[in-house]
Amino acid sequence: MRHELLVTGQGAGWHEILWGDSTPLIDHLPAAAVALFLDIHIRTGNRKIGLRKYGSAHSIEGEQLQYSHQLGIVGLDANKRCEASVELISQCEVHAEGAMLACGGAMFDRPIEVTPPGNLSWETIDLSSECPGATGILFEVWFEGGGISTGIRKHGSTDARKETAYHCWGVVGCDENQKIDYFVRDYAGWQNRLWIVGYISGLATFNTNAPDKSPSPAGAYQIINIPPPAKLIFLEITSPGTGASYALRSKGSVYDAYYHTNYMHNWAVVPADIDGDYEAKLEYDVLKNFYIGEGH
Repeated sequence: MRHELLVTGQGAGWHEILWGDSTPLIDHLPAAAVALFLDIHIRTGNRKIGLRKYGSAHSIEGEQLQYSHQLGIVGLDANKRCEASVELISQCEVHAEGAMLACGGAMFDRPIEVTPPGNLSWETIDLSSECPGATGILFEVWFEGGGISTGIRKHGSTDARKETAYHCWGVVGCDENQKIDYFVRDYAGWQNRLWIVGYISGLATFNTNAPDKSPSPAGAYQIINIPPPAKLIFLEITSPGTGASYALRSKGSVYDAYYHTNYMHNWAVVPADIDGDYEAKLEYDVLKNFYIGEGH
């Protein structure tokens, strides 16, 4: 699956996500698919976006900035259905970048909130009960006030990235005891709240400290290599300011989603070819791509 266009309903509220030709996802996805990795692009105006497994009671809808794009992660029910709530779908474009199969992990019917107490501190979260056998965690972050400092890392890592994020989804590795570290920010009683939407338990590896895989020079697509068996690359993207653009695509693709980060901290997935190659473009050298891990 590479950059497949998806569609959803035009009106307010939650609507089923369909293939680009308005046929059900079940007609196009592998029978074992349990989740989709999406690229969500907002054309104009800040828009509220929500994702959930079909029939779930999860109701978080958070703002995404105009001209931006970012990762979305959503679970699928037994009939390969999922839902989105989009404030104005005519100004939003959604592409599927990859799928997770049942052999690779699980998705919760309703995401589990695990926000720890604290403020301006890294706190360890034990997910061994919620995510048994996990090697990676699929998460959603939301802050009622808009943007807030947010950081998440594999337990034992010395990475300390905590740039400001808006509503976002991402992937992070966990240690052998299913522990992660989360940077907590409490602003006048409002926290950067953390939900676990699912987890990866097989066919993936994650780095303890994420190496910098930023393309250079900036301004043009560069080929980045992650040695096989990498098939789907997990990245963390940081920017020192807003309004900086980035793009990711499979090698040789003409897909050109070159848009802003959603504020200053995003996560992303990109498919790699048989040799582990993909293409990346950054508007400025100060934008950074960190290699979190890979799906096999």
